[in-house]
Amino acid sequence: MIAAPHIEPATPADIEALARLRVEMGWLRSDPLLRGVLAWEGGRVFIVRARSLGVTADGFADLPVASASAIVAGPVGVIGNVTVRAEFQRRGLGKLLTSHAIAWQRAQGARAVWLDATPAGRPLYRRLGFEDVAVSWDAHAPLHDLRLERLAALAGSITAAQAPAEALASVAALDLAAFGGDRTGLLRALLAQDSYHLYIAHDARDTARRPLGFALTRRLDQPWQGIRLGPLVAPDDHVAAALARAATEDERRRLPGAFAQGAAYITVGCGDATDIRAFYNSIGLPTEDDDLVMRLSLADDDKPDPASEHEEGQPRVYSWTAPMVF
Repeated sequence: MIAAPHIEPATPADIEALARLRVEMGWLRSDPLLRGVLAWEGGRVFIVRARSLGVTADGFADLPVASASAIVAGPVGVIGNVTVRAEFQRRGLGKLLTSHAIAWQRAQGARAVWLDATPAGRPLYRRLGFEDVAVSWDAHAPLHDLRLERLAALAGSITAAQAPAEALASVAALDLAAFGGDRTGLLRALLAQDSYHLYIAHDARDTARRPLGFALTRRLDQPWQGIRLGPLVAPDDHVAAALARAATEDERRRLPGAFAQGAAYITVGCGDATDIRAFYNSIGLPTEDDDLVMRLSLADDDKPDPASEHEEGQPRVYSWTAPMVF
């Protein structure tokens, strides 16, 4: 009998190999995100190394050839970046790693697991019990295409500015209400890196400066210049506009030449919320259908996650999976 491949959690020493594996799959490296997930106690990247599949060649045996990333934030789990190197596909490694990730999330107390599925992955996820939720979308466009006058008009008296990482504590309650679980440890691990920045919005008329919403930005991987926007948590388009405007103007000052030439970009996604999608379209950031948001219930008394229902005036997650897109 052939032993099942050994699954183990990746370590920071594996980040370079995991980033190269992402590139082989046609994705960007996303080193900062990988570092953030591995630095947080609620995050794991589960891997199978080549040697576990009988490969003994020096310099290759210890490399991860399949991976699945997972987080748990209270009742909310997310899986992403299920990758298998081409020559090791069709051996059941994707199913093995996804099942392992789900078992780990269940043991950590997750009541539901979310993911954004490519067409190739959907049959597997459906066999594992995931149900279709909604088509996801994303957007990628030159920063100078954004309608800055539209953002200014929408923002009105709402202003936003870059804030130090320590200010994350002031918006933790907003994120908990929007996401449904405490992921501030992950956001803090991301903000510990130079490529991430925090923006917080306030009403200029409010002397108490109560935070109304927040967003994270991340520098795009080479060869792209610009930023990835998300997560963005806001109660309405006015707060969202203030956050997008502040991030755009800061990037314009950082990359004036690239901005003017249309070589500095903004990326958002993946999301499934229709209201923020309409907002992005209205400000000159056209969205496109991407993959499929899917959900697996792990609870006997399946109730909607806090992030799936919102009362009027409460925060929303605009691009809910970001930065959970592994």
